Amino acid sequence: MTDLSKNLYIRGFGKLQIEKFILDNSTAQEVFEGAPLFIDIGTDTSYPRIYASGVTLATGDAFLGIAAEYVNVLTTDTESDNKIDVIRPPSIVGFADVNSLTRANIGDLIYFSDTGTLTTTAGSDLQAGYIHEVVGGWVYIKLEYWQK
Repeated sequence: MTDLSKNLYIRGFGKLQIEKFILDNSTAQEVFEGAPLFIDIGTDTSYPRIYASGVTLATGDAFLGIAAEYVNVLTTDTESDNKIDVIRPPSIVGFADVNSLTRANIGDLIYFSDTGTLTTTAGSDLQAGYIHEVVGGWVYIKLEYWQK
């Protein structure tokens, strides 16, 4: 899978913790529901960005959560108008399992390698949490706070 071009179908497992944030508009970004968001310490220490392919994480970058809605951000927007609901740790979020993960993966660390791909391979990818459950074609991720 590659970067998202449409909203992901996501599910909540139990109560979700949702907070509203203002998105960084130093560059345009199209944020789809289900996309991972992070604080890019080298770009903007206050406002989150989408984690997409080609992003290189630096010391201090931090996982923020999962986009709960679609937002299209332009550089010409007033930054304070670019609000988004974000599903925050310690929420548990379900994603349609495209990587054939099984119950044997429960407890494994999970990473995003771009906006639409979950992987259990660490590499230089954005860590999102742990696999909480795999059932009915869905993988449920317990979101965790993480900073590089």
